[in-house]
Amino acid sequence: MRKVGLTVSLLVVSASLAGAFTACVGDDPVAVPQDAATPQDAATTTPDTSTLPPPDGAAPDAQAQAQITADARAFVRQGGMVEIDAKIERKGLAGELAVTVTGLPKGVTAQPAVFAAAASTTKVTLVAANDATVGEAPIKLEVSGAAPASLNLLVAGPSGTLDTTFDNDGLVLVTADPTAVFYAARVQNDGKIVAVGAQNGGAAGGGWYVKRYNADGSPDAAFNTAAAAAVPGQGMARAVAFEPGSGKIVVAGGAGTTERLAVVRLNPNGAADQGFANAGTLIVDSVTHPNGSRANGVVAFGNGTVLVAGTRTEGGGGGTGIVDRYLPNGTRDPAFASYVSPTASAFTGLLPLAGSAFFVTGTEASVSPPAQIGLRLLGNGTPDATFGNQGKRIYASGCRGAASALATNGDVVITGQDVRGPSYCVTRVAAQGNGDLVYTQSIGGGNSEQFTAAASGPGNTTYAAGNGGGSQDKVAILERRQPNGNLDRTFASAGTYELEDPATPDTYIYSIQGATTGDDGRVLIVGSRASSNRGPFIARFWP
Repeated sequence: MRKVGLTVSLLVVSASLAGAFTACVGDDPVAVPQDAATPQDAATTTPDTSTLPPPDGAAPDAQAQAQITADARAFVRQGGMVEIDAKIERKGLAGELAVTVTGLPKGVTAQPAVFAAAASTTKVTLVAANDATVGEAPIKLEVSGAAPASLNLLVAGPSGTLDTTFDNDGLVLVTADPTAVFYAARVQNDGKIVAVGAQNGGAAGGGWYVKRYNADGSPDAAFNTAAAAAVPGQGMARAVAFEPGSGKIVVAGGAGTTERLAVVRLNPNGAADQGFANAGTLIVDSVTHPNGSRANGVVAFGNGTVLVAGTRTEGGGGGTGIVDRYLPNGTRDPAFASYVSPTASAFTGLLPLAGSAFFVTGTEASVSPPAQIGLRLLGNGTPDATFGNQGKRIYASGCRGAASALATNGDVVITGQDVRGPSYCVTRVAAQGNGDLVYTQSIGGGNSEQFTAAASGPGNTTYAAGNGGGSQDKVAILERRQPNGNLDRTFASAGTYELEDPATPDTYIYSIQGATTGDDGRVLIVGSRASSNRGPFIARFWP
């Protein structure tokens, strides 16, 4: 604990798993440049070297162009195996070609593999011992005379256990900032984690709290220093997204003593993007939102536009869900039909769907008891008339919608609290289709049980995280559910991981506020720790 082109298909088999986990990320093959031709002067006599052997260590030109291709990632669990489908462009290499694998971590071995004569594909099988070294390692698939394929192999521990390659115990705890809290996090392509939240728990005197951590859990000090100077000194950050292509980081929340919706765009090094709004920070004016507002969800697009969803405070103290889009310079996009809910509501989740549509989730407060809602908007901001009633459907009466996540098949899972318990509530809907309910569950009924976070999982599963338990056993939990709502019993202990301090079992030591999944499948939860060793935390788990 820190206190401070190949087309590759992966088949994973583990003695501890009931199913398979796949992690396939495409990567274009690296072309090997040909030697540039040298023009010859017609008056110059050049010796004929076509029959001479190549220099020592060099391959003939045709062979130098041969290339093995493989996906960027491979995944194997301790005690399991993975089959990697590899491909070769022979470019003159003939006959049977043996494949060797270099860079394997301790406890991982490669079974003999060859490209049969004239074949362009083969399978490379890696086997991990029960005590194989966990973590990510760069490996290469090699054939004599061909350029190798480079990929990252992730060796994982048991599903649903803390990833001990992350700060040695799977948990980063920042005791240097005891009153701070993380509300959301995202994982970059390089494994670095950006976590956002608030100083002083968002109370007066606090401000935005934006930190980045390396893949091993160590803080990115240079980024953190730059970001601290770029973000608002009052309010809370509640959502974070990455701009595709540029690597810029977009953080959204509320700023000011009376919070108003705010968006900050940072350069990859953490410094403010001076080309966005006012020196990198957009705060909605008090005329537009006189009683305050905040963003709870954000999506950044490759063209520089930013989409936000959140809640605007109304004169009577209630709230109204809002969705808006901003141009790359931070001004409101006039081509986008700003959405304002016609009824009392709060929007807490924002998810892009296939095509240009997107899905907004939250709580409908105009009904009693409150209910979870799903809103589907078209790319221009207008409600999708083919979905529900003017683009909106109401689900799970009695449940509030705190967070949401997109499953691999396009369904959306909404997590929250059934206020009638209070108890955990989780709902899954066909967001890409007609919005039909897949399942809804209210679970438990202990002491203020509630889900506060959601994330996508492998094989169309999803995660729900929050806090609950009775008066004598208060815990933070992370669950993984199958598409039908049943717990995925291959994860943790029968589908549920409980995070608590055994020394104080009757206290909510860990308060979970957000969850996210990285490209490699590892899932993270963030929040704050109360009582002793207080401060924001990040925990990372094996998928």
